[in-house]
Amino acid sequence: MLQELQLTMQREPNFLEKVSIYIIIHIHQKKLSPKFNRMGAKCRFYPSCSNYGLKAIEKYGFFKGWIKTIRRIWRCNPWNDNSHVDYP
Repeated sequence: MLQELQLTMQREPNFLEKVSIYIIIHIHQKKLSPKFNRMGAKCRFYPSCSNYGLKAIEKYGFFKGWIKTIRRIWRCNPWNDNSHVDYP
């Protein structure tokens, strides 16, 4: 019964969410992130900021997901001492 409820609660992502997910996966994770990793730059949080963004957009939708993602990216800097597990 719980699985049936979870399946009915899931929805199809809208156009903006699909575009955002495509950009995060194909542009950031596959093209930019490998270059940053070779330079020694790594995300200080788990899951990484891009994975956090994917989960936030899937969970909260386009606008609220991007707001949460942008706030997370602002926290991902060398002066932030709070680098731990952070889920959307």
